[in-house]
Amino acid sequence: MFPEVEEVRRRLTDFPGDYWIAGGWAVDLRLGFQSRPHKDIEIAIDRREQALLRKLPDLDRIEYDEVEGLRIGADDYVCKPFE
Repeated sequence: MFPEVEEVRRRLTDFPGDYWIAGGWAVDLRLGFQSRPHKDIEIAIDRREQALLRKLPDLDRIEYDEVEGLRIGADDYVCKPFE
């Protein structure tokens, strides 16, 4: 597995809901190799479980962003790029 994806898995170990790797990393996981450089990792979480994500202590790199007209901080999470 890719170290960047493993870091997300580690940070979400205590998340009681389901999540999925989305976007470019999802494609690369399916391909089995990194097809291009990535600046972030998108994760998909059931909207009903998003409040559970806020309770995790090890997510200091999460920021809120408006996506597709949804309310900032209430409906969507966008992770900052890896540094």
